[in-house]
Amino acid sequence: MAKKASPSATTQTSTAVAPKRSKAKSDISKHTALTSTQAPISENLSAEERIALLEQRLADEITRRTDLESRLQRSTREFEYLLQQRTELLQELVMQLQTEIGQRDSVEVQLRKRTDVMHDFIKQLEQEMEERRDAEASLRLSEERFRNVIEKSPVGICITNSESVFEYVNPAYCALFGYEAHELKGKPFTILFSKEETEAAQTLYRRIFEGKTEMRGERTLQTKQGQPITVLTDSVHSDSGEGGEKGKQLLVFVLDITRRKQAEDMLRRAKVIIDKSPAVIYQFALKPNYPLEFVSDNIKQFGFSAGDFTSGAISFLHHVHPDDREKVFDSFRHLSKTKSEHLRREYRLITAKGRTAWVEDNLMAVYDNNGTVIAYQGVLLDIDERRRAEEEINKALLKEKELIELKTRFVTIASHEFRTPLTSILLSVGILRDFGHMLTEEERTESLARISNGVHHMTGLLDDLLMFGRAEAGDIRPKKSPLKIRSWCADFAAQVQERYGKKHTLLYAPPTREQEFVVDEGMMRQILEHLLSNADKFSPEGAPIYFNVNLDDEKIIINVQDSGIGIPKEDLPRIFEPFHRGTNIGNIGGTGMGLAIVQKMVVFLHGDIVVQSDIGKGTTFTVTLPLTRHQV
Repeated sequence: MAKKASPSATTQTSTAVAPKRSKAKSDISKHTALTSTQAPISENLSAEERIALLEQRLADEITRRTDLESRLQRSTREFEYLLQQRTELLQELVMQLQTEIGQRDSVEVQLRKRTDVMHDFIKQLEQEMEERRDAEASLRLSEERFRNVIEKSPVGICITNSESVFEYVNPAYCALFGYEAHELKGKPFTILFSKEETEAAQTLYRRIFEGKTEMRGERTLQTKQGQPITVLTDSVHSDSGEGGEKGKQLLVFVLDITRRKQAEDMLRRAKVIIDKSPAVIYQFALKPNYPLEFVSDNIKQFGFSAGDFTSGAISFLHHVHPDDREKVFDSFRHLSKTKSEHLRREYRLITAKGRTAWVEDNLMAVYDNNGTVIAYQGVLLDIDERRRAEEEINKALLKEKELIELKTRFVTIASHEFRTPLTSILLSVGILRDFGHMLTEEERTESLARISNGVHHMTGLLDDLLMFGRAEAGDIRPKKSPLKIRSWCADFAAQVQERYGKKHTLLYAPPTREQEFVVDEGMMRQILEHLLSNADKFSPEGAPIYFNVNLDDEKIIINVQDSGIGIPKEDLPRIFEPFHRGTNIGNIGGTGMGLAIVQKMVVFLHGDIVVQSDIGKGTTFTVTLPLTRHQV
């Protein structure tokens, strides 16, 4: 006969077990609450953040699932143990009832007590069974949610075992590599590598599985069609619950970044092209002072770095030439106000080394998604050489134009200057030939004088042309020799007065002292000959002409002043141009070569010539020439 169990002992046992069941129920409810409050993954997160969040949720879900299964197993074992105890207890009660049936009154009391205990036990058992069913339903719901997250994830996810064989692949993983799920399950992970990389991939996988390295970062895999793609990978170790090496798994997350890599490669190539291009790319915002948001690195051709402008350390407008700064600033304001799409302008930029360079700037509008202009991009090109070339071309064209005008004037003047003496010569020759026997000696001498004067005039004209041509070609070299200036100028003034005759009086003011200098006598003579000849030509008969010479230890200053018709102000800037003649000369003869030759001679002697003139009051030429003392 089995030993009778006391009711108090039974009650104590039931009471001791109840808290454990309540604890299990609390854990299951807590797990259900945790899994049900998981929020969906935000679409605004980046791919890497979504992978990180998914990894965390997956790890938490696996941990909770493992813990729940463990608790359920413990609860089941406790339940079976309690059931066994209650069964043994019931058996003992039945035996006690059989033995105590004779003692009805006491047995009925004990039976009621045992019946109450059994009712309590049955209720508790039903409650535990209900909790277990709720826990299983919660677990199924959690698994379903987890599966939905995995199945609908845009990130490729796979689970592989210790042999690198696929056990699970989600739809995104299949779509990424062009396989169906059944084509990957049971196949090794190395199927995604080329044949040449298979062995190395197997070794890599083993090291990753053993925790010696990580499957994290960028890798190049190949699709079912053999097309290489660049992916971003990461992995998490997990346990299937089977125990041992076979129970270990590896969860691999894969994100296709092929397009991003292609875009990065295109950007990298574009950057190389921009950096090697002579054009500087920049962008400025429509904000006060128009700050630069981006500048390409090839801004270094102007001596700056991109960071100088983007950091705000240097203002772009500050390095625009002061004369062009307001124009450039106005164009920025115009763009900001009108939101124009394009603007082209040329201005000068001051480089970091202080050099002034001409640049061409083309601005284009930058729009946001609503079509609003938010910034402007500029293409800055150094056109300094082009501008200089254009200036040289313009100078050459101007020079060519001047040469054409010069030739035209030369032909006109030369034909006129040669025609008059030639006509005189021909007339005199004809008179001598046809009427020579009838002419007196004086008449024959006069005709011969006209011929001689005509020849001298043409010879002088040709000499002037040849001299100017040699001067233009730089074929003249000063020939200096010792010369006593005071005596030489006095002799020269006497010769000029003799040529003037009674037409003009030459008022000569000599230097105050005699001094011997080394000078080019020929060039000095030509300078004075032309100046005094012009004074004679453009002064009315009887008007005096002034010739003053001053000396100091370093230079000679010569003044030639007439009382002639003067030079108009509009003609003064061109007075030293060849073949140019004043607009007020009327019928006064001349070629316009004299002053051009004078100016060339003065330049060769490293001197200076200044002209002052008033209409109707005369003209004054001041020539200053450097002198060198003669060393005895």
